[in-house]
Amino acid sequence: TWQAQSSSGQQTSQGNTQVASSAPSQEESPASNSGGNGSIVGAAYAGLGNPYVLGGTSPSSGWDCSGFINWAYNQAGLSLPRTTYGMMASMRQVSSPSPGDIVIQNGGSHAGIYVGNGQIIGANNPRVGTIQYPLDSPYWTNTMYLSVN
Repeated sequence: TWQAQSSSGQQTSQGNTQVASSAPSQEESPASNSGGNGSIVGAAYAGLGNPYVLGGTSPSSGWDCSGFINWAYNQAGLSLPRTTYGMMASMRQVSSPSPGDIVIQNGGSHAGIYVGNGQIIGANNPRVGTIQYPLDSPYWTNTMYLSVN
């Protein structure tokens, strides 16, 4: 069961050069049952370019992979467990991802948000920060897909 959660809506744009023109603004009202996935994808794109910081949870000071996912879901009015392992324990697993779903990688040590067209956005490491990368990236092994619905 998802719980609505308000958010501050604050965001910084640091090197955000990839913008999806169809992505909804994070200033929109919290996600409804019909618009949740699009709001999550829009927030994921808004998070591009922000730094990776282990244990971090905010765009201004940086986030790790699950901190980024939590931030994006919060922008859509949804609350998640803080860790990838908590997400794995509480969310429904599906056989293939839809935009807005969580892709768990390398057994749970990493996760990102599937944005469609074979692409994931995730906070990968301190060197590259929050980037968009292919679902079939050789660096990550896809472990499971978790649905937002």
